[in-house]
Parts: sequence; C-alpha cells; structure tokens
Amino acid sequence: MKLADSKPWETVATYGRADLRLHPLVREAYKVACLIEDCGGSPELTLASSTAFALCESLSDHMRNFNELQSLVEQFDDGHTAPEEFESSARDDDAKTT
Repeated sequence: MKLADSKPWETVATYGRADLRLHPLVREAYKVACLIEDCGGSPELTLASSTAFALCESLSDHMRNFNELQSLVEQFDDGHTAPEEFESSARDDDAKTT
C-alpha cells in the first residue's frame, strides 16, 4: 500500500472487527498502523503494524462496550427507581403503616 496514492484512514469505515466511526482514537490507531505498514517489511515493523492494528480493534471493542453500557444506563434511568431509593421508600412506607 502506498499512502501517497490514498489515505485509507480517511475513507475506510471498518477494519476487521474495528468500527473506525466509534471514536477518533480508533481511527488514529488505524492511521498509525497504516503508516507503519507503509514503511516496508522487517520483522520489527511487521510486529509494530500488527500491534497497532490490534490496538485499533481493542479500542473499537472498548468503545462499543462503553456505548452499550451507556445505553443500558440511560434505559434504566428512564422512569425506573434505583434499588437504593426503592428500599428506603419501602422502609418509610412500612414505618408509616405500623
């Protein structure tokens, strides 16, 4: 891949299981991996490139999980009572009836 002709980090939306749209850091890790890969072939550069692509996928996985957790928290907060509040409310109700 010659980067003078193209910049895949600007046009590609996914790499492997990595979604480059999730966070700017994911796209930057992909860019670093592409730049390392363009340097040529040596065992050290191959290892650096592989590590950078793995970082890209790991960051993507983390952001995907974070976004899913945030969505679940928002669903819970939408009209639900936190367990601590429910327990204290139940104790208050019990105290009023006795």
